[in-house]
Amino acid sequence: MSRRTHEPPVLAQPRIEHNTDHLPSAVTFFMTRAQRRALLERLGRISDDRTRALLISVGLLEAFNAQNEGVRS
Repeated sequence: MSRRTHEPPVLAQPRIEHNTDHLPSAVTFFMTRAQRRALLERLGRISDDRTRALLISVGLLEAFNAQNEGVRS
């Protein structure tokens, strides 16, 4: 008589990706609908590109460009 176990099979660990620093990452903020509307309106005054507008508004665009010369924001 064979013995069966109900243990799940051992899965391989996920592979750690290398050189992914250049890939975009999400930043999430939770706010009210009115706050979101106001934020998007203000960012739209700065640039059509929300990422660029946010970086400009917090003073990081120049620092970002200096560190990542040739990378578009």
